[in-house]
Amino acid sequence: MFPGESPKLELFGSLVTGLALESSDMDLAVTNLHIADRYQMIEDLKNLWDGLKFWRCLESCKAIETASIPVIKMVSLLFPRTF
Repeated sequence: MFPGESPKLELFGSLVTGLALESSDMDLAVTNLHIADRYQMIEDLKNLWDGLKFWRCLESCKAIETASIPVIKMVSLLFPRTF
């Protein structure tokens, strides 16, 4: 998906700080990528989303390109929501 690069998936946010509630979301960041500008970041986000949107373990998967930091919002079928 990212030729010549070695991306890493890192956990951050309330799960890392120990402040998460049972209903908290999980924050993950893809790091270790060279991203030249916002346009490339959005294109890479779309490529990642294209690979994730057909995973059967996801209830939903949506790329949010207009956020100040573009994100992919996913809901997993593996971990039931409690809220």
